[in-house]
Amino acid sequence: MKGNMYTLKTPEYVFAYSHILPFHKGACSRIHGHSGIIRISVTGNKLNEFVVDFKILKKEVEKIVDEFDHKFIVGSLDCEIIENEGSDLITIIPDGYRQLTLFETDIVLIDGHSTAEDISEYILDKVIENFIMKYGYRNVKKVGIEFGEGPRNRIYLERDINI
Repeated sequence: MKGNMYTLKTPEYVFAYSHILPFHKGACSRIHGHSGIIRISVTGNKLNEFVVDFKILKKEVEKIVDEFDHKFIVGSLDCEIIENEGSDLITIIPDGYRQLTLFETDIVLIDGHSTAEDISEYILDKVIENFIMKYGYRNVKKVGIEFGEGPRNRIYLERDINI
């Protein structure tokens, strides 16, 4: 039917990451890691035969997962970041913590904090930019992400899309 709205959901993707939440009053204020789990949802009307090309969506999500896998996620509000000129090393000084020096390729820098909420926003922005906008899916009305720090703690973020 013409007025139907369909929601497609990707498989769950799992990746390992570490981070620090220096503002937190508990154990999360120390470096720790998680098995991140994401699932992307896309809601819209059918365009020709389907809502979106599922194969391309999965490929784009896999690229994002690869960007995060086995990386240290740094929130721009959590740390002072010092680029070492002439080197591929970056020094990170989390608020109230000793400095860390890591290879640039081992870090993903996001806006805000490296919380589940801000990581979800970063990933959703990437999906919208690298998939919805890139391929011109004007029929897509909503894009969502389910993000988990392991199998138990999950959040869901959904955004309306108007291309």
